[in-house]
Amino acid sequence: YTTNRGAGSVSAIDLATGQVVATIAVESDPAAHTYRALVDENANKVYVSIVGTPSKIWVIDGATNTLEHVIEDAGARTTGLALDPTTNRLYAAALADNAIVEIDLNTRTVARTFPSGGERPTQMTIDPSTSRLFVTHQGTGNVGVLDVRTGEVIRMIPTDEIALGIGFDADAQLLYVANRGGGNVTVIDTDTYDVVATLDAGTMPNTV
Repeated sequence: YTTNRGAGSVSAIDLATGQVVATIAVESDPAAHTYRALVDENANKVYVSIVGTPSKIWVIDGATNTLEHVIEDAGARTTGLALDPTTNRLYAAALADNAIVEIDLNTRTVARTFPSGGERPTQMTIDPSTSRLFVTHQGTGNVGVLDVRTGEVIRMIPTDEIALGIGFDADAQLLYVANRGGGNVTVIDTDTYDVVATLDAGTMPNTV
């Protein structure tokens, strides 16, 4: 699934053939700023953040590749998404609010909002086994470690300028953070919260 910002749509691509099998869009919102697509394989749903003030989240049925529902009022300039399958909660990074929006997927409504711990939160990943949410902040160049059970900030870890993309290796307990402004990737040990390496990544890395 790809988000197509310029076209205001999402494409479903058959990986076996490389062919686009469906294009999902909203006729009444042709300029929708589609941003992050997150696939829930167990539920066969795709969640897509629609950046705006307020933002929305599309819920796409993976079986039919059609728009099933729109979650409204999902924060201001919402970008990144993270799913906790153990609690059926979706977390969204509200960039303009410096906050995390928690959505109850059973009711498809906003359950609460809590501070992200930094400025301009952008992308996220979650460790469901420890209920920790890891959030990049492009404004303050750091990663926030949040306890989603309480909404409290556990730790703020400095990275480099314009921290954007983030990936979590659960087996190795390592985070990888792409710093667009720094031109590098910060590697963080999630047991100790120490930066264990900084990898050169060329010009303006965005995504892990």
